[in-house]
Formats: sequence, C-alpha cells, structure tokens
Amino acid sequence: MQVADSNIYMRTRIACVIPAFNREDTIGEALESVLNQTRKPDEIIVVDDGSTDATVTICQQYGKSVKVISKENGGASSARNRGAREAYSEWIAWLDSDDLWHEDYLEKVEEVIMATEGQAMLYFSNIELDNEQFKASKVWDHLNIDFSGNLYKMIENPSQFALEHHYMAMLQTSVMNKVAFEKVGGLDESLSVHEDLFLFLLFFINYPVCAVNQIGGTMRAGQSNRLSNSNLLRKHEDSLRMWEKLRFIHPALTKKWEKKCFSYESKALKRQAKCYFLNRDFITGFITILKAIVRKIRAIT
Repeated sequence: MQVADSNIYMRTRIACVIPAFNREDTIGEALESVLNQTRKPDEIIVVDDGSTDATVTICQQYGKSVKVISKENGGASSARNRGAREAYSEWIAWLDSDDLWHEDYLEKVEEVIMATEGQAMLYFSNIELDNEQFKASKVWDHLNIDFSGNLYKMIENPSQFALEHHYMAMLQTSVMNKVAFEKVGGLDESLSVHEDLFLFLLFFINYPVCAVNQIGGTMRAGQSNRLSNSNLLRKHEDSLRMWEKLRFIHPALTKKWEKKCFSYESKALKRQAKCYFLNRDFITGFITILKAIVRKIRAIT
C-alpha cells in the first residue's frame, strides 16, 4: 500500500491527539507532559467523548494551547478518529488522558523522522508500565530489538516482525503518518477490544515502520475491574472478529499469517465457550468448542 504524496516525508508537523472521558483527575497531568515537551507539538487536540465531569473545563483552562472538541459518547476509537480528522499536521502522536509523555519524547521522534527522511509510516517507542498489574515493566521487555547503540532501527520485514510478537507497540508512544492512518481506515470503531492491535497489524503489514530507541512515556492506568461474564463474552467475540477481519482484508497473507489468525481465533472461541458454560448455555458452549477445534486444526496443518 503506497502513500500518494511523496512530499509528506519531509514534513514534521506533529499533532498530539488525546481522547478523554471523565478524566478530571488525570487530564491536567497528561496535558502538562505534552506542554513540557522539549519539542512542542504543532497542535494539541483533546476530544472529549461526552464527559459528565470537569474534564472539558480543565482543558479549556489552557486557552489556545489546547483545542477541545466535544462529541457524544462513542468510545475511544471514535474520539481518536475525530481528532485525527481535525488535525492539520502530517503526523499524529497519540496519548491517553491518564498517561504521560517523557519530556524529550517528541524531540527524539522528530530526529528519527528527519534521519530516515520519513520513510516509515509509523515510529514507535518503548513505554514503561506503572500500574498495579505490571509495576515497573516495559512493553519492549519481550521484543529483543537490537539497536546496536543506535537511536533507531528500521524494522526489516515488518509483517514477519508482527507475526512473531503479539503486541509490538502502544498507541501512547506511537507517531503515525496521517495519510497512511486514513488509508488503512483509521481505528475500527466496531471493535471494543484490540482496536489498537488491529491498527498496528495493518501498519506492519502494509508499510515500513521504525522503532525509536527510547522510553517515550509512562502508562499509568490502574488494573481494570473484573469484567462481568457478559462483558467478557463481548470481549472474546470482538477478539475473534478482529482476527477474522484480518484474514478477510488480506486474503493474500502468507500461510504463516493465516495460521496465526486461526490460532488466535481458536483461543478466542475457547474463551467464549467458557462464558457460555458459566451461563449454563451448554449447547452453545459445545458448538463453540467445536468451532475452536476446527480452527486449531487449521492452525497446525
């Protein structure tokens, strides 16, 4: 998949897009981490997704430094997509309303964009996880990227890299080419989970990507509350749909990719079956188990 405008590679205007919903306790700190960047973003856009607390009021206190867009509640993906549409910059840098950027994050990303002449459509950095479940760990702990002392590394064969790693990057420390983001359709608003993973997979399959050797920010979200059985079921259903969509969108995927999709579909179906059994819907549970077995067979043959 090609990006039509070749001149976009030399532009470095960067928009920060922050979706927010009832984040009066954290949005101020998130914005301060953006405003304190050694390389300020060219625009800061907060998309309020129907908050009922003081989120909008806090954002408005920053005056013209922060553009606030209010919309009806539609989920984080719809808020991010709206922010990207409203941005005039060629690059979109994402941040969540309860997370933080480290002060030289954008400066280093811009340095790499210039050094690579914007050849990548995605520049992603490491992020530390400072929450109850993953205290003081980092997303790249399992990636083993060899930078050989360099600030960045263009990922050779991004599709294969994504095949080998379940989660390659986090939105909070990712900068994306806006045209490329639009060409893959933005974030899928029909998915309640894994919408970010789906987006990353589309980028890694279609475009050059580049890892930036830095810890770009801190993800502070607390451990989620236990989901109800019905919400767990929806989560697993969406996980299944995500992998099915990937197969349908890219029918020419290599056999290895197809097997990965079937393997994850099988896992999602097994989790769905568990929810059905907990609901004492044994017939649907057994049917779902059979579907999982069929996909597992296709994954290993």
